[in-house]
Amino acid sequence: GEVLIMKGNGSVGGVVNLLNPWEWSNVMLQVYGANSNDFAGTELVGADVTGDGIDDLVLSAMGADPQGRSRAGAVYIIPGGSNFTGVIDLANPPSSVTVIQGSNSVDRLGIWIAGGDINGDGVTDVIMGADGGDGISNSNQNRGEVVVLFGGNPWPATIDLANPPFGVPMTTIYGVDNNDHLGTTLLGSDLDADGFDELIISAAMNRAGAANTGSGYTGADGPGNTRSNCGDTYVLWGRPNWPTSINLATPAVTAPNLTTIYG
Repeated sequence: GEVLIMKGNGSVGGVVNLLNPWEWSNVMLQVYGANSNDFAGTELVGADVTGDGIDDLVLSAMGADPQGRSRAGAVYIIPGGSNFTGVIDLANPPSSVTVIQGSNSVDRLGIWIAGGDINGDGVTDVIMGADGGDGISNSNQNRGEVVVLFGGNPWPATIDLANPPFGVPMTTIYGVDNNDHLGTTLLGSDLDADGFDELIISAAMNRAGAANTGSGYTGADGPGNTRSNCGDTYVLWGRPNWPTSINLATPAVTAPNLTTIYG
């Protein structure tokens, strides 16, 4: 995979010949995926997640194999700045880049990513789907998981979700049933105009691109699991404090501020 970023100049037009990218090196950033079949650029988000007033680039590679974990997936945070040109090779990223590694094989971290300020502190948080996650203790096949990394904090160069560094604020949301594939679509948006973005998560997918690394057609099964693959969407209403984990199978305990929408 490869991601190209062209610096804007207030106008759109002309031709960019990507066969000769060096002609545009003064206005272009090229980001190369770390390994074959990583699918770097699966999803992209531009948002200020570091809290310095400059938008950053967040990109995912759902097929990445961090620490030898096949298709665990990875997400990269590339801080924005005035010198946003040149080449970044994710096989050997600069120290300014934060790499978030999926915790288990076939989790597919980064199948979808989004930004949203769900704790209302004024800094965008990084929202990452891992639709192949197997729930608490890896005992629930493909329930799916969503990880929120709260923005504005100093992050280490590597965050391995199999063993997260101490003091990195995040929360993990676990799906309800096996094969729901929670996290296939994500959104952060303030639906009730209270200053907190809501965390909106879907468990439904019909996407050909996802078939490159696993299932491309699947979803949750509605009320009482009576509607095969109808799809479920969950709205977790924004709030200042979030627990370290939320199990949607027991929402009364961990997610009292939850709205569920059935297909």
